[in-house]
Amino acid sequence: MEKFKGFYFITNHQLSKHGNIHDVEMALQAGVAMIQYRDKSRPKDIILRELLEIKVLCKKYNIPLIINDYPELLTKIDADGLHLGQNDMDIREARSLVGADKIIGISVNNIESALNAQGDGAQYLGVGHIFHTSTKIKNYSPLGLDTLRNIRQHINIPITAIGGINRQNAREVISSGADMICAIKDTISSGQVREMIEEYNKLIFYISD
Repeated sequence: MEKFKGFYFITNHQLSKHGNIHDVEMALQAGVAMIQYRDKSRPKDIILRELLEIKVLCKKYNIPLIINDYPELLTKIDADGLHLGQNDMDIREARSLVGADKIIGISVNNIESALNAQGDGAQYLGVGHIFHTSTKIKNYSPLGLDTLRNIRQHINIPITAIGGINRQNAREVISSGADMICAIKDTISSGQVREMIEEYNKLIFYISD
């Protein structure tokens, strides 16, 4: 089982100051655990062109490229993995489409969904939203740190914590059991992606070591 650790970077072209490709390169230079490409709004031909460039960058830095929700795009560019939401396809169906060698992660928001995901073969969990977030609309309340700790106690695969995380609360999130953290707004909208991620990585590795 891979032991992913560090900052988990998710693209967001709407928040970006310089574009996804620039942001990804800065994130890779800062040293991230994974790159997740997420874009559910633009045409797939635009997405595919960006993904091809981003794949080259990820290969250069030897960092996994995860595609959100589109197994057909993963197959087309031979990316490293797929991330699924709770309302996306079943993990086992996804595995049959992408193959045994690909990473599959899934978003969860309670202990039951976390245990089910682990049992179905997920290789990491995206747990959130931990705190209130305006980046992505949710129809449930923030989980808080107690739920994160409970999930950590009951599963043995890596956890990415996401949702409302910033430099003021990141220390608590890491101490509560997150192997990786994601702070989309705090990093991308700043226009200083590399510098921000370097700050988060210092926290992650200092606290968890």
